[in-house]
Amino acid sequence: MDEAFIYTSGRGHVRAIRRDDGEIEWEAKDLGLTPEIILAGRVLYVRTGGQFTRLKDGEIVERGPYGVTAIDSRTGKILWRYKGADKGITNIVLPDAGTIMLADRDDLITIDTANGKRRSRSSHRIKGASFALLNERNEVVIGGREEIAAFDSRTGQGVWRARYPPPSRGLLRTITAIAARAASLYFRFGGTATMAFRGVQIARGISSLSWSGLASRSSYSNLQSLATNSARSYANNRFRAFGVAARARPNIGVRERLIQRSTRNVDDRLLDRLDPAQQLERLSRFLWHRERLAALRGDWMYFYTNLKGVEGNGLAGVNIHTGATDRAVRLRDLDERFIADEVAGMLYSASGNRLIGYSVAR
Repeated sequence: MDEAFIYTSGRGHVRAIRRDDGEIEWEAKDLGLTPEIILAGRVLYVRTGGQFTRLKDGEIVERGPYGVTAIDSRTGKILWRYKGADKGITNIVLPDAGTIMLADRDDLITIDTANGKRRSRSSHRIKGASFALLNERNEVVIGGREEIAAFDSRTGQGVWRARYPPPSRGLLRTITAIAARAASLYFRFGGTATMAFRGVQIARGISSLSWSGLASRSSYSNLQSLATNSARSYANNRFRAFGVAARARPNIGVRERLIQRSTRNVDDRLLDRLDPAQQLERLSRFLWHRERLAALRGDWMYFYTNLKGVEGNGLAGVNIHTGATDRAVRLRDLDERFIADEVAGMLYSASGNRLIGYSVAR
């Protein structure tokens, strides 16, 4: 907002709403998805397209068209549009009044704010670039799933880089996952004679496993972590009526739909338990996934990785201003909801029914 208007976006439209009476002053249409607006002086810089979190499973999806649009904040007139970005566009940053910088899937792009023309384009070589920000040195810092790097905002050249891949699966886990996948394909496309007898035996054994860790835990931003946790808790929620609500007669149509849905769910679960191909496929995915985490907390980017010089896995904290890995915290269990308290110099993480505090003060 500014002194006169509140600026909103939705369904490809950007609107200026008067603060005194709530009336729409102007409306810019057909821009595409508009997840970000930056007001600089009398110009609105609108990012179109980007990476979004799918709420049902917490996975990241990419939606276009990708680019930046400049709009006059007083009249709603489109000044220019830049459409040269590729998939996976990050947020936009303004290192100075005449420059916009952003990253797409492959490159770091510099745009002139006066005319929307691209000044430069250089490869950033970061897999799954998720965000861009300016550090204290006015360098553009780009973070991804396993890597973070800083670039000079004037030249686009790399300044520093840190890479921390997630822990490996281990040889035994990899072999078992491949074997389970092969067995799954055999039961799915092999002979049906062995499926009836052996299928029930295998399904019984595999069904006793806990699949709580089946979905690979990953966190690239606060929204991603929130959506993933929400999806998990939603899958485990069950609703029950008590008291008067339990004795009240429900709507017949609703009750019939619930009975039909419940019957289908029971049938699906029964078939799932008796199908060895499906169970082995789940076992393969469970063994094949890698626990990963990349989260920005304050001035540090934390990666869950195999710590060098410290036995076991944990969090490596990279300072976004210097590029130095000046924090290493060994964790027994990965907790994507960990909290860093910079005032107390502590990092808090959950492990089962315990809360553990680690000192990160220097």
